[in-house]
Amino acid sequence: MSNNSYGQLTQTKIADSIQYHVEQITILGYSIVRGVLSEEEISLVKEKVYTIYQQQVSEFQSEEVLDQIHEKDFVRGVLEYDSYFIKIAAKETVLAIVKNMLGDKIVLQSQNAIINKPFLQHRHGAWHRDLPYQNFIISKPLAITALFAIDTFSHETGGTVLVPCTHKLMHLPSEEFIKEHSVQINANAGDVVLFDSMLMHRAGNNIAGKDRIAVNHVYTVPILKQQIDLPSSLGDEYNTPELADLLGYSTQVAKSSTEWRQMKLDKLKPIK
Repeated sequence: MSNNSYGQLTQTKIADSIQYHVEQITILGYSIVRGVLSEEEISLVKEKVYTIYQQQVSEFQSEEVLDQIHEKDFVRGVLEYDSYFIKIAAKETVLAIVKNMLGDKIVLQSQNAIINKPFLQHRHGAWHRDLPYQNFIISKPLAITALFAIDTFSHETGGTVLVPCTHKLMHLPSEEFIKEHSVQINANAGDVVLFDSMLMHRAGNNIAGKDRIAVNHVYTVPILKQQIDLPSSLGDEYNTPELADLLGYSTQVAKSSTEWRQMKLDKLKPIK
């Protein structure tokens, strides 16, 4: 019989690493999964992020135009530009934890890369949730964020700052509370910071003299709409048994009652 508690307390039992991370996220709001990406994957992702960003700058003529809509140094919808990022979004190590918390039916709501430039003010340096403007309390999470560190997260590089347990609050705590209890993430390139998307967080100030890149994923329950209509953007190529749910093919909104019924009929047919 255990002597570490009294009063008929029931203690959570941890059977594996998935349950460990689930407990961390449930109570504190966040957890860090180490070594998800290999060195080769890190190098390739970094190269692709810069390439896609330059393409997006060209689409809008200049960075100044992107800056006007607060999109400078923000690489939106990277998997639309390079299917390699679908592989990153579907990392089984991450999905196993997310599904444990949200259920088997999850949808990739968004996948964006952030280039945190040194010595520059970044929009994401302000406190926010990854479900912005949704300030309520719910007993089970609606969304889990997976922030893939492509560069080292530290005080010097401006690693993400979290306020533990704020996924349980409807408001941002006082400056005094934040100062005392906020946590700046230390993570190696290839690690993933997983947190309840309602957790208050912000980007740190990068004073390292070099960029810090991260690729952010928000996985949600199917009732939440995607930031980008990925099925329309990607076409039918990725409407496969492995990816149909994750990329939103199975939860698209019908344009009419007739189309809704046709979609139901189409689901009866086996996916190729």
